[in-house]
Amino acid sequence: MAQHEMHKQELKAYRDYLENQINKRDIQVMYKTTATKNLLEQLNGDVVLVAIGASPIRLHFPGEQLEYVDYFENVYPKLDSLKDNVCIVGGGQVGIELAVELLERGKLVTVIEMTDQIASQGHILYRAGLRRLLKRFEKQLTILINSQCLGFSESGVKIINKNGESIIKCDNAIIAVGMKPNREEAFKLYGIADETMMFGDCEKLGQVVGATNDAYFIAANI
Repeated sequence: MAQHEMHKQELKAYRDYLENQINKRDIQVMYKTTATKNLLEQLNGDVVLVAIGASPIRLHFPGEQLEYVDYFENVYPKLDSLKDNVCIVGGGQVGIELAVELLERGKLVTVIEMTDQIASQGHILYRAGLRRLLKRFEKQLTILINSQCLGFSESGVKIINKNGESIIKCDNAIIAVGMKPNREEAFKLYGIADETMMFGDCEKLGQVVGATNDAYFIAANI
């Protein structure tokens, strides 16, 4: 999603760099192709490296089919088309980074987070930088920690916290409860080649630098 985020232009540049390096070398990239067992058997490789990433977590809420409700991966390409008052369910890194993108566009944003801390999985320096960034948007941003989403209705987002149940009115509601490793799908690709290894987010959620480091050393030791 780097191509959609204002604060990830360096990541986009790195992706573009990798694409350029691929184009300079004799590397076949099969776009829009699912790596099935049958396909890998046909390719008949000696080693299979599995880096199929992570998928959005889908928690199903009552009323999620309403027109104003959507999942974060669907809204990134159309952030500018969202209305002025947006509610985000999920205050992890995914939800908070989405909130920043919307705040930069002048939206009013409410973040609903079940735990007592936003971006709790982020590095301490990441969270420190995030706090400084969010202070710029104090008048636009509301963060409700220790608050659980119960579902959606025509009136808004229904939540519960220590103050009881309430309705958060908004124009758009976005479900952004994080990502999960595609480990199960990765394990299905084992046993085809003499050697198989997984790395990156399909093994464990992490950062680009960690996945790149793992990829380098795995490839160097083949």
